[in-house]
Amino acid sequence: MLNLEWVDIDFKRGKIKIRRKEFWIPKTGEREIPINRGMFDLLQKLKKQNVMNSNFVFHGIDGKKLKIKLREELIRITRKCGFPDVTKIHSLRHTFASHLIMKGVDLPTVQKLMGHSDIQTTMMYSHLAPDHLVDAVDKLDFENQKK
Repeated sequence: MLNLEWVDIDFKRGKIKIRRKEFWIPKTGEREIPINRGMFDLLQKLKKQNVMNSNFVFHGIDGKKLKIKLREELIRITRKCGFPDVTKIHSLRHTFASHLIMKGVDLPTVQKLMGHSDIQTTMMYSHLAPDHLVDAVDKLDFENQKK
């Protein structure tokens, strides 16, 4: 989030590019992530509010890259909101993947979105969809098939 620049957002295609920069290298490699409607609207709003014409989506009052201790800020906010167990930035990534799995998104798709090179890394989320086997078999509804 701290490294997200406006050039990383393709509003026409509805995608965010996670890319290498001089000052930062994504741990899980470069990739594109689609933007859902809510995020698209939020980013459009932030873009309109960018009166400083900062390159960064989230910037300091000087328009430059934020220099905050993100983890400490996360802990402060989550405690205030009643979630004292959320203490790591990685929790946000984990939550993103968890919610995708619980909504029925297949593991290879989650793997791509997360940038995991090995599907085994993504498999750690599979326990969150215990009914996926039942749901898969239920898709074969022989009684209601047209003859």
